[in-house]
Amino acid sequence: YRGSKQRIYLCAEKEPSEEQVERLVTHELVHAYDHCRFSMRVPFVGRQAPWALTCGAEACSEVRAYLLSNAWKPSSFSSNSVSSSYDFGLNSGGEQLSQEDRYAPSSMFASDSTPADAAVAHREPVYHSALASTSAYGTCANGDARRVVDAVFNACLADYAPFTAAGNRAPNDGFPAMPPEVAAADAGKTA
Repeated sequence: YRGSKQRIYLCAEKEPSEEQVERLVTHELVHAYDHCRFSMRVPFVGRQAPWALTCGAEACSEVRAYLLSNAWKPSSFSSNSVSSSYDFGLNSGGEQLSQEDRYAPSSMFASDSTPADAAVAHREPVYHSALASTSAYGTCANGDARRVVDAVFNACLADYAPFTAAGNRAPNDGFPAMPPEVAAADAGKTA
């Protein structure tokens, strides 16, 4: 997802399968959703998504995107009611997979019925994948990624929006706020 363009770009040089495209689009849509959650109020214009998230917001978005697209798949996305899981771009030793292997469906993870089940079952791969992505680019690439991912990880791993009920929010309340740990991580505080 490119926040500055408010668009998702996909490269399909290797003819990805429908499942690979679905997983990739879901991952990028989580980032787009998080940009909307982290929006700012601009006088006379309204709410606008910022072009770049803070390091804490980027780290949280990576945790959520890997959880909600790689570790868990909403059953309503598929023709059957069983969710499937995918690899996280890392092999069992934590080493980066090739681009071709990274987007191949994986049987190494069991299907999980809820995002909470997936969060428990796939905690380590989600952490390592989010840390690798956060370290590689964006506002966290300056070497602060591990501290920030560590600070936001638990809160963001438990944040399943928009795949869970919105709670007691009124319809016009807009997007739910990012977890408070995001602002604390950006301020350099840890829990």
